[in-house]
Amino acid sequence: MFASKTAGRKIAILCVFALALLFGPIFAAGAQAETWRLPRQGVPAFVVDAPAGWTGGYDQYDNLQFTALDHSSAVQFSIIAGQDAATTPAEDIAAGIFRTAGAPPYERSESGSIAGRAGTAFVGTLPEKSGNLDLRVVLVKVDSMHFFCLTTLTAPQITADQRAAMEALIAGASIDEK
Repeated sequence: MFASKTAGRKIAILCVFALALLFGPIFAAGAQAETWRLPRQGVPAFVVDAPAGWTGGYDQYDNLQFTALDHSSAVQFSIIAGQDAATTPAEDIAAGIFRTAGAPPYERSESGSIAGRAGTAFVGTLPEKSGNLDLRVVLVKVDSMHFFCLTTLTAPQITADQRAAMEALIAGASIDEK
């Protein structure tokens, strides 16, 4: 079963994440192009070359979060490490993330990827007072002890240009294993 420590961490992350999307950036970092790393030291790690137009920062759990300046989308990079990653199937991790975030169960799964690595995407919605947000969680097993997680929240009225900007941010991510 999905560990409660990880599940509790994910609900806090998604709640803050949704608030950032709805009410504005919560990070101190500027909106200029910048390179970020998660974890800040060690491997395996995400390296994200974030283009201008995004505010980014590390949350209290050291997850890496970005919010579009126009509040159309938010992107989070996180790592699930240790026993949870070693023994829990991706479907159970995703179900735990959706459940603890207060979202209904994911509606479907499909192939997904992070930095060119194949994984599984879990798609659903996150209900909010102002309407449902589109929630997508991509999980990639990097090695026996690490799942890399890419979570996106998008406003339902996101335009093609806004989606392209989000995809450009995601395309700027790589995985450092050395």
